[in-house]
Amino acid sequence: MSPNRMLTGIIGANPSQYSKSPVMWNAAFQFFDLDATYQAFDVSEHDLPSLIQTFRKDESLRGFNVTIPYKIKIMGYLDAVAPLAQQAGAVNTVVRDTKGHLRGFNTDITGVLETLCGTWQGQPPLFKSLGGLRVLLLGAGGASRAVIAALGNELGEKGEILIVNRDVEKAKSVALAFHESKTRIRWGTLSELENQIQGFDLIVNATSVGQFGLESPLGERSIRLVNASQANAVFFDLIYSPSETLLLSQAKSAGRKIVNGQPMIVAQAVEAFRLMFGDFPKNDLTKIMAEAFEKNI
Repeated sequence: MSPNRMLTGIIGANPSQYSKSPVMWNAAFQFFDLDATYQAFDVSEHDLPSLIQTFRKDESLRGFNVTIPYKIKIMGYLDAVAPLAQQAGAVNTVVRDTKGHLRGFNTDITGVLETLCGTWQGQPPLFKSLGGLRVLLLGAGGASRAVIAALGNELGEKGEILIVNRDVEKAKSVALAFHESKTRIRWGTLSELENQIQGFDLIVNATSVGQFGLESPLGERSIRLVNASQANAVFFDLIYSPSETLLLSQAKSAGRKIVNGQPMIVAQAVEAFRLMFGDFPKNDLTKIMAEAFEKNI
């Protein structure tokens, strides 16, 4: 390894087992002829503080991404947090400056909006406008907070977000954290969805349920609930591996529009790359990272 090589990476409980970030970032480094490398760091909660200290002292480090389960916890180790990330209450990107200071950002917010309103591989946007949409959000972790931060102001006063989580108190806590949002945000349980599912324009899975097995975040009634959703509803699963989770498969069979987490993971990576390395061409980055992702899915 070159003594001047720049280091980046992703930290989480076990990103080495599933993350596609290394192949995307390293493909971009090669394309732009940057002497840099991106690695996956599996770290336990016990070892997290010492790893952050090591990162602070490592002058080769440009920054790192953060994934499950540390997107919220990481905030306590940072010197500064950007306003949007502060609003989200979660960080997925950390940039190190030359003095070893660590600043947190949330590029998942951009990823959500690009997925729903941007063009992906020549496809038209899923939504021309997000104003007034009713959203069912499954999960109440760091990814859910990014979704709310992204959609809260876009949905407007006529829009609504219902947060459903197995731990309803956690869903309530997240909803109350966004009490200043223009959009009405409420919380509930799966058992309450039977008579409400048909009212949602967008169903978002921000849990990890479906990533490691044939499970649906809608539980045992998943097929019935999917079939009861409105015909033009969009199902958005933040999971990108597998590319079609059980939830998306059921929605597709029911004739609903579906999108997985690939557009989001690419869009958030592009923004994180530009935060760490400067204003490289967005279109080139998107193309290179998307191609690298698809070759390794």
